[in-house]
Amino acid sequence: MGDRLLGKAILAYVFLFGIVLAQSAGAVSVVVVTPNTGSEVGGTSVTIIGLGFDESGTTNVYFGAAPATNVTVLPNATYYSGDETMITCETPPGTGGSVVDVTVVNPDMQSHAKIGAFTYLEPTVTAVSPNVGGACGGTPVAIAGTNFHSGIQILFNGTPAQQVQVHTSSSITCLTPYQGVDGPTCVTATAPDGATSTNCSVFEYGTCDQTEQLPVDPIDGGHYLPPGERLRLRATVEAPRQMKFWTRSAVMGVRGKAYPLVPLDGTVLSNGGNVSGADTAELIIDPVTEGDTGYYWATMEDASGDQIMTEPYQVQVIESAPSASSRGLAYLVAMIMVVGLATLLVRTLVRTQTGR
Repeated sequence: MGDRLLGKAILAYVFLFGIVLAQSAGAVSVVVVTPNTGSEVGGTSVTIIGLGFDESGTTNVYFGAAPATNVTVLPNATYYSGDETMITCETPPGTGGSVVDVTVVNPDMQSHAKIGAFTYLEPTVTAVSPNVGGACGGTPVAIAGTNFHSGIQILFNGTPAQQVQVHTSSSITCLTPYQGVDGPTCVTATAPDGATSTNCSVFEYGTCDQTEQLPVDPIDGGHYLPPGERLRLRATVEAPRQMKFWTRSAVMGVRGKAYPLVPLDGTVLSNGGNVSGADTAELIIDPVTEGDTGYYWATMEDASGDQIMTEPYQVQVIESAPSASSRGLAYLVAMIMVVGLATLLVRTLVRTQTGR
């Protein structure tokens, strides 16, 4: 209690000292800006206390070079001495982590700037719950932090999270992205203006087994199907494993002989909408569109929390799928060309060696 009273007394002394200086100068003066921090998206309600603010015309307030909005001069407000004037306004958008001057410009163009009076906050990540998830991705997590707002992007080791939802300025939920390898993970929050904050001690990936090459079987549809048809895939789940989720990736890459295909991106298909359920091994998309083209795989989890990923199943949604006969003909033509080239190469080598 004593410390709080002492703090208020010091603030009052500083304010009154500023008023005395401003009165001696006979000019407009900005003494206090409160609060002195706010979101980089703007819209923070701020009170500016000082001397000589003129309500007779248009008074402008600037945060850095950007004008504030909803500026109102309150000439009869009493804060400490009774001689001060006050302004209320809302901050413009800024850059997270930047410190800006606050300038008041009266209608007669007299002005005063308080140096470094306001700080735009950047997003921070303080905790992730749960703090462990399988490297196949798809783990629902809640992220705690500060200065969250619409447009925030969450990344796990540089890979964007899925289904990011901002609930409050301190709470975000999302699904972890595919990682492929276990170990500590850096979680980054990136604001639309580019301001970032990274915490590398709040989340860790567990294992993701991709060596079993568990199959995915088509029940309805197949590798090729036209728009409007029904796609139904099924993966085999053996106890004590449990089905967790399906994922679609538009692009796949190559990594090693044990499991050559790995996703380069991936969209987790949640349990709502077209997915039949978390406890089943079926995925149903009805009807399909061209946007459903990609690779599909199921992720399961064993009793220890380790994740297992099935083989990816490629689906192409096109108006006219190539027939089996045309694909076979194309394969036959390709084989004839290979054999022909090989025969020509052998004959050339023989002629070179025999001089004929």
